[in-house]
Order: sequence, then C-alpha cells, then structure tokens
Amino acid sequence: MYTKLFPDYELKAVEKDHDLYSVQYHLKNGMPQFFVLSNGIRPLAIHVERDMPLAWQMRMSKTEAWAFEAVTNLYLYVTDKEFVRSRGVSQWPQEPVASAKTVKVARVKYAGNWDPEPLAYQRLAGCSPGGSKWAWRRRPSRSKTCRLWAAVATLTGTNALPLGAEEKESLKKFVTAGACW
Repeated sequence: MYTKLFPDYELKAVEKDHDLYSVQYHLKNGMPQFFVLSNGIRPLAIHVERDMPLAWQMRMSKTEAWAFEAVTNLYLYVTDKEFVRSRGVSQWPQEPVASAKTVKVARVKYAGNWDPEPLAYQRLAGCSPGGSKWAWRRRPSRSKTCRLWAAVATLTGTNALPLGAEEKESLKKFVTAGACW
C-alpha cells in the first residue's frame, strides 16, 4: 500500500534511539517496532505492526500499557507537542489578497529529490506577513538551462545533489549575472 501511495519513498524501521520511543514514555524493548516513510523532511506515514487498538478497545491499560504509551508518544511526536486544531479548522494559511507585485521564482530541477514538499511555495504565498501585496510565480527550471527569466532561484532537496559540470556552470552564470540565489 505504501509503495502505491508513495512510490518514490521507502518504509524503514525506526532506530531505537528515535524520539518515537522516548518523547513522553520510554518504551521498553523497542515495543512496538515503528516504521516510518519519509520524504527526507518529515514523516509521510508511520506504521506499527502490533495491534494497538485492541488494547484500547478492551481497556487493557494495566496489562498492555505499552499500547497506550506508544500512541501517546506517536501523538506527541506528530503534533510536535502542540494542541491539534478542532475539526473543520484548516491548517492551510488564508490566500493572500490581490497582489500588487509578483516575484518570479525559478525552482531548480535536477535528477534527484528536487521537490520533496510540492505545496511548500503555495503555502508560503499564503503566509505573507502583514497582508503583503506580492505573489510568487514559480516554475520548474532545469539546472542545465537556468536562465535569467527569474530574479530569484531556489534549490531544494533532501539527498546528495547530483549536478554535472554543465549544470554547475549554468547555475554559476545565473548567480554571477546578478540574480538572487
């Protein structure tokens, strides 16, 4: 199922020193074993092979305390120890008002994980401070052909940056021509 939902990422066993095992309760013997599927920035899925809901439904808080402790750790980890908003309340920022200026942003695309958070720039536009009246116009641009159509370029990723000599030279020309990097 995870391969179908997230074909570019792999489900991996969590190391025993991970926060999931100790954020609130210190889970003994690594019980349960957590597995995380991540884009390199944040977890997209957390998997447990043990049947924790059975202990919750049967109210086995004494004999199966690990199931209650594990879900508490999981909740605190994914919420960063914050309160979750009520149902129906969007965590997506409000769309900005009509913009007076547009910032053109080239997103450098390369043979790797160049876009781990596809909605990040859309979300950033909604977070403009104090009702700023500018918008981001973004477009992927191959690192080999990075030209000065934009004043700003961003390079994101989570793995090694596999750029060849031609791509490095193209990016160098872009920066030395006066654009923001």
